[in-house]
Amino acid sequence: MGHELTHAFDDQGREYDKEGNLRPWWQNSSVEAFRQRTECMVDQYNHYTVNGEPINGKQTLGENIADNGGLKAAYHVSMHTSCTVLYCH
Repeated sequence: MGHELTHAFDDQGREYDKEGNLRPWWQNSSVEAFRQRTECMVDQYNHYTVNGEPINGKQTLGENIADNGGLKAAYHVSMHTSCTVLYCH
């Protein structure tokens, strides 16, 4: 669930306004800050391979952001609950 919610803030989801319309609603400075902050993730994933094939970090950016956002959300939940995948006490 955290993965899917994070898509609202990835490289494509950020382009939709609160009504779900595709339109540029961010200020130019916000777009530039987003690009600068995601460049490290693009670079990181550019160094990975799957079955010997290189990953294109720019092409997979939305999924990478969502995966990392979902993991971060799960981590924060796990730090504030006594539940595990199999047991709550």
